[in-house]
Amino acid sequence: MGDRLRVSFDADDDALGLAVPRLALLPLVENAVVHGAGRTPAPVAVTVRVRRVGERLLVTVEDDGPPFVDGWTGGTGLTSVGERLRLLYGDGAALRVMPGAASEGVAKRVVLDLPAIAVVPSGGGDAGGHVRWWR
Repeated sequence: MGDRLRVSFDADDDALGLAVPRLALLPLVENAVVHGAGRTPAPVAVTVRVRRVGERLLVTVEDDGPPFVDGWTGGTGLTSVGERLRLLYGDGAALRVMPGAASEGVAKRVVLDLPAIAVVPSGGGDAGGHVRWWR
C-alpha cells in the first residue's frame, strides 16, 4: 500500500507494562487496513492508542478510511477476539466496534477494554498467554 497507509502508535507510559492477550491486537489492525485502506485509493491513517484509565486498559484501533458497510456486524477476526476475551476474562473485558466521530476524522473505531493487569515475566518467558507492550 506504500504511501497510502500511515500507521501510528500512541501509548501512555503507564500502560506499557500491562497485559494484552496474545494476538488480540492483530485482527483489529488487520481489519483497519483491509476495510480501511483496502477499500479506497485515497491515503488512510490507522492509529493504535493505548491508555490506562484507572484499573482498565483501553486499546483503541481507529482509521479514517471508508465507514462501515451498512449491516456489517464483524467477521471471523473480531468474533474470535471477542470469544477469547470471554474465555480469559468472562464479563471483565469487552470488545466494542463502533463508527468513529467524523469531527475527529475517524471513520471506524474498535476498542479492547481489558482489566489493567501488570505482566510479570516468569523464568520460562510465558506470561500466562499475554504479552506486554514494547516501545
